Amino acid sequence: MKKILIVLFALLLVGCNLVETVSPKATATTLMDSLKSMDFETAKSVADEELKTKIDELKAMADRDPASGAMIKKILGMFDYEILSEDMTDDSATVTLKIRGLSKEALQQISDDVLQAGFSVTDPSNTEEISRAVQSAIEAIDLQKLERWDREIKLNLTKDGNEWFFSQDTLKRLTDTLLP
Repeated sequence: MKKILIVLFALLLVGCNLVETVSPKATATTLMDSLKSMDFETAKSVADEELKTKIDELKAMADRDPASGAMIKKILGMFDYEILSEDMTDDSATVTLKIRGLSKEALQQISDDVLQAGFSVTDPSNTEEISRAVQSAIEAIDLQKLERWDREIKLNLTKDGNEWFFSQDTLKRLTDTLLP
């Protein structure tokens, strides 16, 4: 009986060690890919509670009207990223990313085009007409022709159990990087 208990205890210890922690790099990939594809639920799976609230606010903005949704989709779809490094301690980590986004000049051009579209409607009191004009201008933007810049960003994570989570300042840091 004693041998059986020792074997069961050994198996239990081995089993506990088999629960693998997802790396901060993998967590960063999950966040970035899910934001790019507007999969907000997956993005929330790697977020702390405060960041989940910010992601919900972003989703609400995207769902507000077609023009807002088109603009957020265009902004989130316009960047590429590369994970450069990760630095870990026991319960915190920093992931450094290189983000390729649009230059300030390109963003200004998009802003001007969208604003012009909003002013081009025949009835300025017709919000649906304005929304359609703005959405059409957004969809017409050819991101491949716009100037791009590379920027580095450091994102902080904290560990809870075996999982890594991004903190609430993550969305602000990404926004500041994508929309300088």
